[in-house]
Amino acid sequence: MKTSTKHYNLNTKQIHILKMTYKFRFMTAPLLTQYEKLKSRRSTLNRLESLRLQGYLGRRQEGNDKFQNKGFRYYLTRQGLLYIGHDQNISKHSLRPKSKNKSVGSAFIDHAVDVFRAYLSLRRSYPGVFDIFTINELGEYDYFPNPKPDLYLNRVKYQKGTNEFMLYLEHANPSFVTKKRFDKLLEHFDSGEWETELGTPYPAILFVLSDSGSERRIQRYITDKLYGAGIDDLQIMTTSIKALALSKEPKIWSGIQDTDRLVDLTDIPVSA
Repeated sequence: MKTSTKHYNLNTKQIHILKMTYKFRFMTAPLLTQYEKLKSRRSTLNRLESLRLQGYLGRRQEGNDKFQNKGFRYYLTRQGLLYIGHDQNISKHSLRPKSKNKSVGSAFIDHAVDVFRAYLSLRRSYPGVFDIFTINELGEYDYFPNPKPDLYLNRVKYQKGTNEFMLYLEHANPSFVTKKRFDKLLEHFDSGEWETELGTPYPAILFVLSDSGSERRIQRYITDKLYGAGIDDLQIMTTSIKALALSKEPKIWSGIQDTDRLVDLTDIPVSA
């Protein structure tokens, strides 16, 4: 006879895990352990498994061969989505696509996990400097370009210089995809929609590429496009996925106008 799983009232820590899984869409025990700055990965895994057994989380394991074991990736089930849907701060519009968590491709899941890693790297490099939002938290803010950025950085205390950034993780995409992405961003910038809606300068655009060769190719493409359009007031910075993941200091970003000088995000002025 099939027995039903007993459901308990969720505590604060469990609710926090559900919200974090919503924020990044896919969750792993190692990354959640880093986020929480905990020492024991085992206790984090136990918390995730408890929520899975209660029906709030599902899990997938991609790449099961011994050379590419990526471990469990947890996601919100329908029950988990219904639970956090009661939170008025969470957009109901952004919850609808999450119903496909069980069937999305492995490349999509890998990208979501990489966004989480990028988030942790930025938080490590800029402690307390930025509020960092994922694409899932941008919800119905229609003044963002389409597609919305993987991460949106907003400086906690506005200062002289660039205070807002839109980050696109492009390291797994072929060059033509990144070029099309930039073309759409350029159209959005040229429309003036952001400035009209918010009255603030357009955010700097951050591209994270696979390696230095990809960086140079994209930099040349962007430079040519900006020159052809007569635009010189859009800030665009690039870096590599390795630099973002491994660097212990924040000066990893290269500007389109000065590709030889590395800067950190707090050094970038507002374009004239």
